[in-house]
Amino acid sequence: MTFSKPFMFSLAVATGTLGLSFSNLAVRAANPTPEIGFASHASNYLIGRAAARQNDFGIAAQFYTRAYDENTTDPVLLERAFVLNVTTGEIGHAVELAEKIIKTRPDHQLARFVLGLNQARDNNYAAARAHFEKAAPNRIGALTSAVLIGWTYAAENKNTQAYDALDQLDDQGNLAKFKAAHKAYIADYLGEPAVAERNFKASFSSAGNSLRLAEGYGNFLWRAGKPKEAKAVFNNYLTSTDQNPVIVKLLADLNAGKKAPGRITRPRDGMFEVLFSLAGALSGRKSSNVALIYARLSLFMRPDLAEAQVLLAETYEGIKKYDKAIEAYSLVSQASPLYNNVTIQIANNLDNIDKPDEALTRLEALIARDPDNFQAWSTKGSILYGREKWVDAADALSLALARVKEKKREHWAVYYYRGMANERAGRWNKAEPDFQMALKLRPAQPSVLNYLGYSWIDRGENLDEALEMVEQAAALRPRDGYIIDSVGWAHYRLGNYDEAVRYLERAVKLRPGDPTINDHLGDAYWKVGRKLEAGFQWAHARDSKPKKKELEKILDKIKNGLDDTAGKS
Repeated sequence: MTFSKPFMFSLAVATGTLGLSFSNLAVRAANPTPEIGFASHASNYLIGRAAARQNDFGIAAQFYTRAYDENTTDPVLLERAFVLNVTTGEIGHAVELAEKIIKTRPDHQLARFVLGLNQARDNNYAAARAHFEKAAPNRIGALTSAVLIGWTYAAENKNTQAYDALDQLDDQGNLAKFKAAHKAYIADYLGEPAVAERNFKASFSSAGNSLRLAEGYGNFLWRAGKPKEAKAVFNNYLTSTDQNPVIVKLLADLNAGKKAPGRITRPRDGMFEVLFSLAGALSGRKSSNVALIYARLSLFMRPDLAEAQVLLAETYEGIKKYDKAIEAYSLVSQASPLYNNVTIQIANNLDNIDKPDEALTRLEALIARDPDNFQAWSTKGSILYGREKWVDAADALSLALARVKEKKREHWAVYYYRGMANERAGRWNKAEPDFQMALKLRPAQPSVLNYLGYSWIDRGENLDEALEMVEQAAALRPRDGYIIDSVGWAHYRLGNYDEAVRYLERAVKLRPGDPTINDHLGDAYWKVGRKLEAGFQWAHARDSKPKKKELEKILDKIKNGLDDTAGKS
């Protein structure tokens, strides 16, 4: 689903456009000192601005708030402090700032949403509705307002008004698809099962891969005494998307004859659904900072829900704030079906912030209590691979594959990474069949075609077939410098030096800082008699931080050139 414009309160407002660089200030933000050289107000503003530009929203909120406290007449500082307090989950302080904002900007959308949600949490639905109705409209805001207003009426058992509030979505293009889902939620809450089922069915037919919708519809059918239909909904989701632990647990409980859990038991639970769905839709897009706002607001309405905690973490991952993602994942209870998956994600994020030992410790603890967890073993292998522990990585990936009863298309990547680990460990006899199995599971996968083809080329084996493979990979990924390098190197090994130069020059343009590609181009230049240019490329390869073994070869070529009687460097 696509969205035209994100909220008018986009965090572009919060980051400023001063055009100066103060990246060092954020580093010193926790302990600002007079040597920064600005008056207190200016330094607080600049530290806040620099931190916001680096997505360090906690520091940014702290210092923009200080700057505003020192100049309470500045509306720009007020808005930035407010938005950043929402972004960091400081909703209590954000409510105070929102009250100030609406005195001069009564239709400020985010301020009205925050104030309305705060009233709804206290069961003051008429007051909440008054805020939602005054929020300035735009496309996504119209969806939010419509659903939130609908829930305030549902809270007062005003069925007709609740449904009527959703009608404003009819003219909102793709956003109208949300109407049926939220009408189903409201009807279910109001005890109108016929209306709920009709709208669940309509929404599920067009968005059956939505986790929350599958969970809600299946849960509704389960409670309605239709276990067969509920199982179909859950199974449809599991076969069309992934093995989500929440759905797996619901299906297991349903099969065991357990009672269906309650789902939307309060109006705030229904309000959560629209905030959560928008946060998920916006996450990973250019509007990911807006997604973070929605994730925070959804968590404000349901702070103990694991799905909301995970969404917040995933949103932080989208902006590469891995430490904050770990904090959010750590909120998830061990009783949640998502806990094992969360442990794996925490390990990935620990590895992202260069804490591989801690990551592996967490994975080992998970494996100890769940030794058949495929994802835990494969993640362990991935982390070990990233740390160049080739044999250990291959062994962990082997243990992952040993837990797979039926090899499927999605397992190609495990064979591929095990193949690379074995190849780099010098175990080609084990690597080659892994690449071939990866291609069997995922024919024409460009990365595998390239790696196997390049390996054959580098070993001087199956050169004609290898050339076909890397050329096929290049056709699939024409702007991948590594793959274009493989094509050029294949031509070099076959003695087609003019063709090698053509491809390798293109590869260098795509990956100008890669030492291996520059080294290859130097070799090709030498073979076609362009020896001065060859020396230049080798020098560039030398300066591009090659590994020690390769550096020794490059230095020798710079000094002595190539043996023109040899077919390879």
